[in-house]
Amino acid sequence: MRSDKPRIYLAGPDVFRVDSDTHGAHLIQLCAAHGVTGVYPADNDMVAGINAMLRAGQPPSEVARAIFRANADRLRTCDAVLANIDPFRSPGADNGTAWEMGMAYGLGLPVFAYASDLRTTREKISNWHCAPFSVQDGITRDRDGMMVEDFGEVDNLMLTCSVVGERVHPDFLSALRAAAAHLA
Repeated sequence: MRSDKPRIYLAGPDVFRVDSDTHGAHLIQLCAAHGVTGVYPADNDMVAGINAMLRAGQPPSEVARAIFRANADRLRTCDAVLANIDPFRSPGADNGTAWEMGMAYGLGLPVFAYASDLRTTREKISNWHCAPFSVQDGITRDRDGMMVEDFGEVDNLMLTCSVVGERVHPDFLSALRAAAAHLA
């Protein structure tokens, strides 16, 4: 059932945390305190459904498709997306989070992002590769010879330029405040 409060989809790798349920509940409480409804992708209903499918012996591919459909459907019920784009298992944002940001942008929803790691993409890639860059014909390249995106952005420009104001916030609360004000 839809409330009168704006709904914000909380994208990010937080769903993989060992304390995901507690963390998600905390984020939802913070959203409520700012006059919006937080929609956490791995809430209790989602987790219960996944566990039931696994207990029933459903193949992992079916479980994956159910998670995909449920989260895409949830995102469609929201008025905005607030995404954690801290590096996750790579020098950049979580792949699923990036996809959710793209879907939201495509649906015309405002996207807000935050990252505690505000180093540039170049700095993150340099640290990730642990190898010096080379410059060939004025283009910075990584150890594999691939061009290094060097626009001073916190992540890939397709993500950072899709957020409201093209500004990545330094933390969840800052991004939440901006989203709540935008939706008010």
